Amino acid sequence: MNCSAPKKLPDPTTERFFDFLDSIVSELSVIFPDVYFHAGGDEVDTTCWTENPDVVAWMKRKGLNATGALGYFQTRVQEIITRHGKAAMFW
Repeated sequence: MNCSAPKKLPDPTTERFFDFLDSIVSELSVIFPDVYFHAGGDEVDTTCWTENPDVVAWMKRKGLNATGALGYFQTRVQEIITRHGKAAMFW
């Protein structure tokens, strides 16, 4: 993805990011015993996705707009967090 740093978002079209995130959540879950895991999600600028032809094509195949893609992304993140015994929080 060719977005500048302030607008850069993980690529929702590939499993590579979700595998990477799973390994991070796994490690953090051991370090921090709290049940809640804050996953951010506020003030997301999806312009990076809407300007990337590969992501736009993926959204079209999935029948998603940028808001739907963000929902898909957050659902995947929540599934990873839940799998590690934590309760995901987004805001």
